[in-house]
Formats: sequence, structure tokens, C-alpha cells
Amino acid sequence: MAKEKIVTEKSVFNAAEALIKQGADVSDITNLTIKKFLGGGSMSSIVPLLRDWKEAKLEEAGMAFEMPEDFKNFLQDQGNQVWRIAVANANKAFEVKFEDARRNMRNLNDMEAEIDSLQDKVEVANTTIEAVFSQLKEMQNEFIAIFSELAVYEKASELQKHTEVSKVKLKNVHDYIEHILTLNFSTQITPVSGI
Repeated sequence: MAKEKIVTEKSVFNAAEALIKQGADVSDITNLTIKKFLGGGSMSSIVPLLRDWKEAKLEEAGMAFEMPEDFKNFLQDQGNQVWRIAVANANKAFEVKFEDARRNMRNLNDMEAEIDSLQDKVEVANTTIEAVFSQLKEMQNEFIAIFSELAVYEKASELQKHTEVSKVKLKNVHDYIEHILTLNFSTQITPVSGI
């Protein structure tokens, strides 16, 4: 045979009524007293059932009160006022955030303009650097040409020195030959130094 469920609406209501008959007041009846009376049961099952029983008892006694219309209107007005304040504060906060976002956007636009300006300056600088490198290359080529000319001049200078030495030797030879021609073949020929 199946075990009967201890906590039901009927069992909770009957237990509460029995406690009232024993002299307990409605306010004295708690979830724990019902559980003890029933000899067990789940509190999660007892709590909503006992609450329903107490509300039913209050209605029977005429103690269930409806909220007065003036109080409802007052609460409605207060709620509306709180809502208006909340909306106004939210709008102010939104305006502050929106202005911050707008200021950040302006700053971003300013930074983008500055970046564009810097990029233009970099392009001008790169063009200038390219021109300077081109001039340096030209100067390098000019230096190479000058060094080549200097090498030619040095060779020419050496040739000129050799030419001068050769001229001196030729002159000595020439003088020697003339000297020989002027001499009588009977005299002995003496060599001229430096030949």
C-alpha cells in the first residue's frame, strides 16, 4: 500500500484549525508548529499552504483590507515623480556621456588632421631627402672625376719630370756632340759626365 503524502492543503488546514481549537492564536501558528503537529513534512510544501490558510482566516475575520483610493493615487503620484526624476537623471547622464563622446570625436578628428599634416610633412621630407641624396650622388661622381683628373695630372707631372730629366740629358749629349765636332780628331775624347 502506497504511503499517503503528509503535507497537503487539507492536512495543513486541518492542523492549523486543530491548533486554534487548542487555544492557539493565528499569529502563534508557524510553519514549524505545523510541521511538528503533522509529524514531518517539507517546509517548502508547508510555507505556501499555511500562508494561504492565514489569508483565508483574515478574510473570514474581515481583516483583509483593500488599499484606499487616495493612498493608491498618492503612491501613483509618488511613483510618477520618482520616475520623472529617474528619467531626468538618466537624461543628464546621457547628455554628459554624449558630450564626452562628441568631445572625444572632435579630439579624434583633430588627431586625424594632425596625422594627415604630419604625413604631408613626412612626404615633403622624403622628397627633400631624395633630392639631397641625388645631389650627394652627383657630388660623389664629381669627386670621382676630380680624383681621376688628379691621377692623370700626377702621371703628367711625373712625365714632365722625366721629360725635364730627358731634356737635360739630351742637352748634355748635344753639348758633348758639339764639343766633339769642335775638337781635332787627334786629341783624345773625354766623356762628359752625366751621360
